[in-house]
Amino acid sequence: MRALPFRGVATIGTLAFRVLRRRHQRTANVYLAARTLEALLLALAPVGILTLTLLTQGSAETPNAADSALQNVARTAVENSQSAHWLAMATLGVGSIFFYRALMRSALLPRFLTVWGMLGYAIFALGSVLELAGYEVGLALSAPGGLFEVAAGSYLLVKGFGASLPKIVADADPSAGSAPVGFTTSHATT
Repeated sequence: MRALPFRGVATIGTLAFRVLRRRHQRTANVYLAARTLEALLLALAPVGILTLTLLTQGSAETPNAADSALQNVARTAVENSQSAHWLAMATLGVGSIFFYRALMRSALLPRFLTVWGMLGYAIFALGSVLELAGYEVGLALSAPGGLFEVAAGSYLLVKGFGASLPKIVADADPSAGSAPVGFTTSHATT
């Protein structure tokens, strides 16, 4: 069950990359890298627990130095899972600032939503860094970003992407066989 979040994070990064790559290649690369790093950091604790479990079951008969070293690494990953989590959240926050800036420049979402997203994720990144420094404010400082996610998700469910959609669909590579992920040609006018 703990494996699902980091798989979802990696999938979001890949889908966002596909949406942004034609208009904002650098931002698409940065966001994909941020989401990949976030997924790897979130995977540390579950992989550590799995490794410890497998080593404990297998080494009952024949303990060796390699298993002991691997157990130490896995134990360290599990013990530092809270720090890895907040480092992953800081990475998400910083990467998302660039992502929503690109969405603002492309007019894919209304300006007020993209500015809210950039500010919300900046506050979220700050809260994550403060958590790493020992101040327990990360959860409280995630509220603006969390509220933004609900608002932006609701907006996209009701309205879809913005007015620049026809231009982006028109610029899509016709040899690709389909419009970029998240876009439909039903909004395009000829």
